[in-house]
Amino acid sequence: TTGFTGQCTVIYPQQSQCYECTSKAAPKVYPVCTIRSTPSTPVHCIQWAKLLFELMFGIEDDNSVLADLKEPLNKLRCSENSSSVREDEVRREAMAIFNHLFCNDIKSQLKLTNLWADGKREAPVPVSFEEAVAAKSEEDTDVQAVWSIATQANLFVDTVSRIFSQRREEIGTMAFSKDDKMAVDFVCAASNLRMHNYHIPLQSR
Repeated sequence: TTGFTGQCTVIYPQQSQCYECTSKAAPKVYPVCTIRSTPSTPVHCIQWAKLLFELMFGIEDDNSVLADLKEPLNKLRCSENSSSVREDEVRREAMAIFNHLFCNDIKSQLKLTNLWADGKREAPVPVSFEEAVAAKSEEDTDVQAVWSIATQANLFVDTVSRIFSQRREEIGTMAFSKDDKMAVDFVCAASNLRMHNYHIPLQSR
């Protein structure tokens, strides 16, 4: 498969062209500033969320588009390497990560007034964990439906907490995989919360 829509190519021996016979579209590369500061489509936010997953749980990469977020996130990553950390502390740190990414960092982006002053782009809206979960709605269970911000916020915090509690020994080596439910939960929640910040229509899982 390629891209986010799961395209595939079917090849029959002796009946169809070989895989190399047809040109394939090159993977699209998005500008750093678009991913980091001015997303305008769901794909931009999904890409950001996948980079965030690898920044938090994968091999360290000083050249990451999100490298400036590494230092603020290191406190959580280091503290959770201890086996003595309690479950309530893990969740509290996960909530702090939420507030840094979707509230404090967005407030910092708002200070880049040159991005929003001309009115061509709508300025992003910060949202804290407390504000997100206060927007109560019916419980979201249908994976084909678009989940509420409250559900996405709880999913993000729950997933971060579970990774640090249940898969601590893997932190620093993890990579995003569509077959990893926790990774998909993380990217689903993080990308939709990012979409909410930037007035982009939310997407289903």
